[in-house]
Amino acid sequence: MMTDALSVVLMDFSGAVLEEEHCDMPSMSRQAVLAQLSRMFETIRARRPIDPRRLFGMGVGISGYNLGGRARYNTPRQLDDWALVDIDDILMAQFGLPVWVENDGNAAAIGESLVGVGRNYGSFAYLYIAAGIGGGIIVDHHLMRGTNGNAGEIGLILPSLIYPHPNLELLRQMISRKGVAVDGLSDMVRRFDPSWPGVDEWLSRTRDSLSMIASALSAILDPEVIVLGGRIPRDLARMMIPHIEIHDHRRRAEPRPMPQLVLAESPGDACAIGAATLPFKRYFFAGSHEGPFGLPFNVDIAHAISPSGGIALRSIKRALPTS
Repeated sequence: MMTDALSVVLMDFSGAVLEEEHCDMPSMSRQAVLAQLSRMFETIRARRPIDPRRLFGMGVGISGYNLGGRARYNTPRQLDDWALVDIDDILMAQFGLPVWVENDGNAAAIGESLVGVGRNYGSFAYLYIAAGIGGGIIVDHHLMRGTNGNAGEIGLILPSLIYPHPNLELLRQMISRKGVAVDGLSDMVRRFDPSWPGVDEWLSRTRDSLSMIASALSAILDPEVIVLGGRIPRDLARMMIPHIEIHDHRRRAEPRPMPQLVLAESPGDACAIGAATLPFKRYFFAGSHEGPFGLPFNVDIAHAISPSGGIALRSIKRALPTS
């Protein structure tokens, strides 16, 4: 569930994305979101008829930090209607399916671990750059959630009154002041042009912030790579890399091994893909075997289930068992 848009992904148990839907949203009110999700589901079902009995569940990715281990999140102001409420109960009442909820940065890190850089790296830090900046941490192919499910709140590394947050909302404001007309964040991402006035200024203004984040992640986690992902355009992410410095003491001419900075490689919406796996992961995979995509995913009873699939939405992600 983005601050200005919804994405829906239909996924089967093998991890294949069967259908995708995206919609920009002028309002993210509860009423508007539930109505639009219903329309998006019907659009998908019209293209790919599904027996409702085959729908297993829904996975949800939403911005904000978790409160007390329940499906309650303290969201950004654009998602006020979804703050401090039981998101799973609201969606279960609307759609009649079990619901699992995860922070969007964590969900995107899961998705990237399955279909992106995780195919080559088992441990990485994922920067989720969107209206804000967050992320997720993957260690040995597994998400590190932390005690309260809030590991990966990377933006909180920065004192907000000292360092500008390197997010896309700041970029939108800066290019708008330079005369670039965009109709919101989604439109800017869709039409992004590296030559726009204000882009170089954004890179210069955020370089220290990004360097501090990358240095902290390197020092604390020692990951193989740091992934630049989220909603950021690939051209902009590529431009960021030369501006990011990971600090080191460089003692005795033997520098500390450093993580590489790489672009996200997920072929679609990593958050949607990761959230789509939540019903499978939480319900079927609880031991230590393999999950969807044949990757380690904590399996207990996977061998006992029939092939299944899922509908995942980036705001709401659903899974469905096949026959």
